[in-house]
Amino acid sequence: MKRYPFGKFILDIPDDHRIIEIHRSNILYDRAYGCIIEEIARACPDGVFIDIGANIGDTAAFLATYSANPILCVEGSPTYAAYLRANLRHFSGQVRLIEKFLRTKSLARLKLGYEEGTGSGGLISSNNSSGPSIADEQFIDTVGLLKEASSLGSVSLVKTDTDGFDGYIVTDLLSAVDAPIFFECDTLVTIPDVPSPWPEVYEMLERNGYSIVIFDNHGLPMLLADRASASILRDLSGYIHLQRTVHPVRIHYLDVWAFPPSWIAVYERISSSLRSDFLKPFRF
Repeated sequence: MKRYPFGKFILDIPDDHRIIEIHRSNILYDRAYGCIIEEIARACPDGVFIDIGANIGDTAAFLATYSANPILCVEGSPTYAAYLRANLRHFSGQVRLIEKFLRTKSLARLKLGYEEGTGSGGLISSNNSSGPSIADEQFIDTVGLLKEASSLGSVSLVKTDTDGFDGYIVTDLLSAVDAPIFFECDTLVTIPDVPSPWPEVYEMLERNGYSIVIFDNHGLPMLLADRASASILRDLSGYIHLQRTVHPVRIHYLDVWAFPPSWIAVYERISSSLRSDFLKPFRF
């Protein structure tokens, strides 16, 4: 076990966790989101932040650095949930933990397994796993999760980073919450014999009038759009796939902050801040 700083907290992490290596080569990874968290918290200071795929509590630490909002973490991995449970001592009751995996509507009938990597893990189809399927009682569905969150207050942010399942989760969330959603958009990780959720996600974002802020996987802001465009999102996804055919690969996935129309004022303050602090030197 090691100790490592995230925001204003120093957390317990596994010896082989990749976050230290990632931060060494990407100084803004996770660290450029402070102004976004502050603006969301300012708009809804009592709102609940949901952290799906919470790992050892690193995202929760950044959320708690820039806000006093209650944070509800969801982590099904026994390994990472144990670290997160131990790290709860730092958060003075601000962070709560649900030790389960999230089950989405579109995958409700699929048997799922779990594989752990270095510093992360992910659900996979149990047909492609050497281990047993995850028992039903180890899951919580989206409806159940939002019900748990409602006992703490209204939802004002949902973050999801589940290494390949985020598109299915976002599809559920876009139909269920009126709050910003922060998600990893990794179109390279797929489930065999299951249609990709991303085309539907892109269409829903555009159809429902979301504003978006897109970061690359190194923590740098790439694109700010007052209204999401499905075609632009498809083009960016195509760029990421194209890299695989003409090395080197510079960007592996996108990190997307999506704001519904009711949050347009918050998006505008965030976009102004990002343009001023990060993009202004290169704007003409």
